Amino acid sequence: MMMGFFAGYEAQIALGLVVLLFAMFVWEKYPADVTASAGAALFIVLGFVPTDKAMAVFSNSAPLTIGAMFVLTGALVRTGVLERVAGLVLDRSKKRPKLALAVFLLTALVASAFMNNTPVVLVLIPIVIRLAAALDIAATRLLIPVSYAAILGGTLTLIGTSTNLLVDGVARDQGLEPFSLFEITPIGLAAAATGILTMLVLGRFLLPDRREEGGEVDNGDDAEFLSELTVLADGPHTGKPIGEITEFKQTGLRIVGVRSDEGVVRKDLDAIVLKKGDGLIILAKSSALLTLNDQEGLRVGQRRGAANSEGIVVEAVVAPGRMSHGTRLSSLSLGRRYGIRIMGAHRQGHVPGPDLANVRLRPADKLLLEGTPEALDELAQQSELVSVTRSTARAFRPTKAPLALLALGLVVVLAAFNVMEIGILAMIAVPAILILRCIDADEAWGSIEGGILILIFAMLVVGQGLQETGAVTLVVDAAMPIMSTVSPFVVLILVYILASTLTECVTNNAVAVILTPIVIGLGQQLGIEPRALVVTVMFGASASFATPIGYQTNTLVYGAGNYRFSDFVKIGLPMNIIVGLASCYAIYLYYGV
Repeated sequence: MMMGFFAGYEAQIALGLVVLLFAMFVWEKYPADVTASAGAALFIVLGFVPTDKAMAVFSNSAPLTIGAMFVLTGALVRTGVLERVAGLVLDRSKKRPKLALAVFLLTALVASAFMNNTPVVLVLIPIVIRLAAALDIAATRLLIPVSYAAILGGTLTLIGTSTNLLVDGVARDQGLEPFSLFEITPIGLAAAATGILTMLVLGRFLLPDRREEGGEVDNGDDAEFLSELTVLADGPHTGKPIGEITEFKQTGLRIVGVRSDEGVVRKDLDAIVLKKGDGLIILAKSSALLTLNDQEGLRVGQRRGAANSEGIVVEAVVAPGRMSHGTRLSSLSLGRRYGIRIMGAHRQGHVPGPDLANVRLRPADKLLLEGTPEALDELAQQSELVSVTRSTARAFRPTKAPLALLALGLVVVLAAFNVMEIGILAMIAVPAILILRCIDADEAWGSIEGGILILIFAMLVVGQGLQETGAVTLVVDAAMPIMSTVSPFVVLILVYILASTLTECVTNNAVAVILTPIVIGLGQQLGIEPRALVVTVMFGASASFATPIGYQTNTLVYGAGNYRFSDFVKIGLPMNIIVGLASCYAIYLYYGV
């Protein structure tokens, strides 16, 4: 064993490797999961972690629970639950926009308490930008608060963020009793209330107001296509005003005109009563178009090129050539020539035409097409289209939404009453929603963020190495002279500051794995309830407000709002301090430290 070469210095070398590992995280030369994997491998090669102990980390229930929760969150996205809730809030914003904003932030807070907050924020970003327009304020005034609300929501329950589940898993391995689902909720409520109040008071002074720079990133599946819906038969889409038809209230859908026998109307559209044969000129994301395409009595896109049971949907970019010289879509005759239906057209930064038929093509326009693979291949060979790729967007499954909500609800309720552990319940729910077709298998596995799970397992190996080498004991012994001279409340604050500061620079899951065994040892030495210190690590590792890189949701809004790094520092630093003090005081009172 290589351990013999380092006899007597294992703890110091292990700590040095952790410092080097954190430096690599900050440098960001490699992805965090790659850096963590390299660190874990080094601990094993040096003999700091016996191979049997390294394999034992895979028995930790936290990563499996996190993976299962990713799938349950993916099912809520797939069934359109998030889109529907966001759409309802946006619909209310037309009449009472300020109340809608409050409800919107509350929605982000509550949703993040039970779901992975990354997809929550991804869904909400375009809605926030439209809500900002309704309120006539810059989107930069709202995007950061939405990210912060999602972060605070993650502290409300054990499943609110992967960090909470990971800390619970590490604490169990250290001999602590498992945390219940809502054990940290009272502290989370105190932190959330303090954070929201801080945003309301300081936001008006510290949040940037740059209307010309805030905007929605328009790429990939977020592209908005000009299309047309035709009402084929009397039914749920006829005989009542457009504003009362549920299917037309999706967040990724805007109706810009209605075509009837009397011509095209573009004003007061919500009051128009549709009849058979009418057409709706719409702007919609591809997922919304595909959802409407599954509705009986509606046809999406051009009249020619009927839907085919063997058809697939692709996105294609118009190449420079004959098609790009102002040709109207109606003149292409793709339905007659190839059996292909044009479902929509997208032009970067502009609406491509007054309606789908009258779009005059330009190079780089994107078309959403449906046809058989053979027909699409034949079209691509004509060199009229380039980058013909199968669309990654899929239709929502609104009829399965109650089942997805029921699955998540049962997991939460049964875990709250200690019927089974949260991890077992989540892993039972996953095959249930797959069998019930709330989500397809490929989407379910695709919703699992493999990089996060790899990082977690790798950091568990590193954490085990710190235990085996005595590095944890070394740190606890070094901290004791300082910690023993201050009050327990100050100890909580110092632990919180350490966790929060590291999280601003390093991935929070890595911070959680390293600090949890250390604070448990500190608590045992100081006579302070270890659970209180463990919860402090949970909250400190989630309190990433001051930089756009410490937490994923911050990174998402950082790009969408064209923020500057300093924008997060101005509002985030006060948030870190105020929320941190409130959290520590709540922990101090709750656990009677």
